[in-house]
Amino acid sequence: MTPISGRATWEEPEAVDSAASELRERSRPVGGPTDLDDLVDRLSDARYVLLGEASHGTSEFYRWRAHLTARLVVDADFDFVAVEGTGRAVTPPTAT
Repeated sequence: MTPISGRATWEEPEAVDSAASELRERSRPVGGPTDLDDLVDRLSDARYVLLGEASHGTSEFYRWRAHLTARLVVDADFDFVAVEGTGRAVTPPTAT
């Protein structure tokens, strides 16, 4: 898989359109915790998994981050989680 980052800037609208198109092609809908199965499998051998988002506060992001984090800890044997945030953003997830 070719990384998307570093290939487009806002000064290059055609490159931005290309990156957006590639993201649409690679993205998958998530409707329930089992929809994370393929992602957890792909991440299970990773040394680091970095999760970021631009909304800074949507409950949906926190909910999915908690599901994914719990799955990585329980199913993929990750043993360390670092989270940037305050209050509700850093409440430990409950394993599912």
